[in-house]
Amino acid sequence: MHYAIIDIETTGGNYNNGAITEIAIFLHDGNKIIDSFSSLVNPEMPIPPFVSKLTGITDEMVSDAPKFYEIAQKVVEITQNAVFVAHNVQFDYGFIRHAYKSLGYDYHRPKLCTLQLAQKHIPQLNTYNLGSLCKHFNIVIEKRHRATGDALATVSLFEQLQKIAPQYIEHKINGKIVPNATQTPQLSSKDFELLTEEVGLLYLHNSENEVIYVEFSPDIKQRAQELLINAPNSEKRRQLQLATAAISHVYTGSELIGLLLKQHEQINLNPLFNNQISLDKFGIFIEEKATKSYLWYDKIKNRADEPIQTFVRRADAMNWIQKKFKQYGLCKSLVKNIKLPNCPRHNGAICEQNAHAIQNAKLSQLMLHQMLKAQRTNLFSGYLIEEGRNLSEQAFVQIRDGKFVAYGYFDKNAAPSAQELENYSIFNKKILQSEKLIEKYLKKRKNYTKVPEYV
Repeated sequence: MHYAIIDIETTGGNYNNGAITEIAIFLHDGNKIIDSFSSLVNPEMPIPPFVSKLTGITDEMVSDAPKFYEIAQKVVEITQNAVFVAHNVQFDYGFIRHAYKSLGYDYHRPKLCTLQLAQKHIPQLNTYNLGSLCKHFNIVIEKRHRATGDALATVSLFEQLQKIAPQYIEHKINGKIVPNATQTPQLSSKDFELLTEEVGLLYLHNSENEVIYVEFSPDIKQRAQELLINAPNSEKRRQLQLATAAISHVYTGSELIGLLLKQHEQINLNPLFNNQISLDKFGIFIEEKATKSYLWYDKIKNRADEPIQTFVRRADAMNWIQKKFKQYGLCKSLVKNIKLPNCPRHNGAICEQNAHAIQNAKLSQLMLHQMLKAQRTNLFSGYLIEEGRNLSEQAFVQIRDGKFVAYGYFDKNAAPSAQELENYSIFNKKILQSEKLIEKYLKKRKNYTKVPEYV
């Protein structure tokens, strides 16, 4: 058995908005290093200053370095027929697999995580980062936070863990997941056979086939192992393992689709072992008429209602109205159920009750509509194009005024127009508070394609 022990340095973040800046691979035959490869990598994006300060890798150092596609063949060759070993393997493997996916290549290797191995077999430690474990085993790290130094340290750590748990390592990498009959008495190896290391939702069911837990993961197979095979780290996890009688999954390809679908399922199924999502209780509502429009805030009594803004607390809703009315100089006659200062355009009267302020009332109406227009203009309407469930397709998420409308998939070669994308939708149910999830996702992500909505 060969092991490709790997470490990478990156621009930071995750593989969706970061890139590899350095890679080091040591091929190990179970006894010694038999081959190696290392290189700086041009990430084709700036390296943030705080990352350069940590790693010592600067933009100047990588400017003439090979781009990933130039070393991709070498990485494939040296890791061929080897187990991919890393400390916190999901990080390194995720970046490398994503880099290949962007080149149209589906990179798969069996994985082994020295972090998880250490957590299982050296339970007495307080922390399990690479530095702490090297200190525990008296391993000297040369050039910390550089790929070669950290990869060599991981080699030494792996050799120590081999001595402690040789049979467990062999069992871990043989591809077959064998549940512990004491931890998960209702599961067998067959329950895990259909799981792969793809992006999507993992569902755990009880003996009545009710969903008792749902989770999004960039690697469904790995997450199932962590939840059900690893020793429970809490009483709640132990109870989840005992109650799980079946596993199902949905591959989404797109991280955003996975997060949106998870929110929908968690709210509607209310699984026993998931934490309940706290929904906003108050909303700002608008009643638009030909002659006059009003704003008011109220409890969200019907989840089919469409407030223009939602809040956890009543006070937050009131503060939002007060701030907007002050910003746009609006008359208090335009809001129904909150005490506001008199109209800033005249003293001591409400516009609609003051014959001398009719023009002010009309002006306030105009300003209200401008405020609502600005509110909507700041919200994206259109399609976000994401990675699909396989290399031949792409995913899209339709958004209107910042809220989820639908998602679907299309063949990369089809290249449908924005007008045609709706025909590819496969899910268009309402997802509560989708706007907050989408806003957070777009702030985190840098690499995505926006297509304006067809009008």
